[in-house]
Amino acid sequence: MDSKPIALALEEAHPSPSLHLDSPYLAHTADSSPTPQKIEVLSPTIITPLVGFWIPLIPEKLLNPPSKEYFIRTREARYGVSLAQVAKAKATEEAWIEVLPPLKELGALLGENEEGHFLMGKTPSYADLVVVGWLQFFKAVDEAIYKRVVEIEPKLGELYNASKQWVKRDDH
Repeated sequence: MDSKPIALALEEAHPSPSLHLDSPYLAHTADSSPTPQKIEVLSPTIITPLVGFWIPLIPEKLLNPPSKEYFIRTREARYGVSLAQVAKAKATEEAWIEVLPPLKELGALLGENEEGHFLMGKTPSYADLVVVGWLQFFKAVDEAIYKRVVEIEPKLGELYNASKQWVKRDDH
């Protein structure tokens, strides 16, 4: 939730290698074309529709008992129903249909630079790490979500594989 402020602080404290926070792939700005959308716009259009698939799994897959209780209580208050009911209502084939266009758009962005698997070609950036972060999250809660995402858009799997050095330690 605080990754952008953390990235800004890291960039200030350790400017080399750069996180490329000024990457044109990160944010849609007023002076750029309205299409394609950028990572900060596309990410929620992929993550949010799939909430029914991942949110009910977080307590069991990722949280310790005190965090689990808090998470369930606060999310059920937010949604007004149990997490199981969120899953029943939102884990639908329609959700996957909804994420098809933004996944394909993200794949097109990844395909713009043929020099490598990152948005900026051979150069990894914070924008890539945002995407890799939610791909890793999907793998952690349910590898089937990750597999379906990369089946829909294989360039995301290529990005993930090119970023394995940053996700190999996943124990904290």
